[in-house]
Amino acid sequence: MTEATEKDRRAARLIERALEAAVGPYIPGEPRGLSAAHAGEREAPRFADTLAALEGIERFDRASFRTAYLDGALAEWRHGGEVVDGARETTIRAWTCPLRSAATLDPRVCAGCRAFQEGVARAALPGEVEAVTFERLITRGDPVCETTIRWRREPSS
Repeated sequence: MTEATEKDRRAARLIERALEAAVGPYIPGEPRGLSAAHAGEREAPRFADTLAALEGIERFDRASFRTAYLDGALAEWRHGGEVVDGARETTIRAWTCPLRSAATLDPRVCAGCRAFQEGVARAALPGEVEAVTFERLITRGDPVCETTIRWRREPSS
């Protein structure tokens, strides 16, 4: 991972705001968390558009998505991690979770975050994402959050 830029830090703050809007503060017994996944999905396209504008990207491709979002905003928000590209999939690993304490109190927070991450990939690269899976999650007791984006086709050369 490269050193974070001011744009990365700004984009990480945008992730925080989007997720705050999606899942809000934890209030015991409040039913609002039931719609966290839907709210995460709703905030994702707005975030993708804002990130593109911030980075001066007219239309995301896989390379600009990786640079601006995976290696930039998401890595800065999570305080590091790694991204591994394969021919038809990209795996993202993070050893920290900024939402860990809130998600421990209410697992719907984690659901909102997962929906947001999947939504960002689908909004930034429409038609290119086959599936987004979350094999391991810190909030489930795993040592790492591991997300895999499976692409519909191999990248063009």
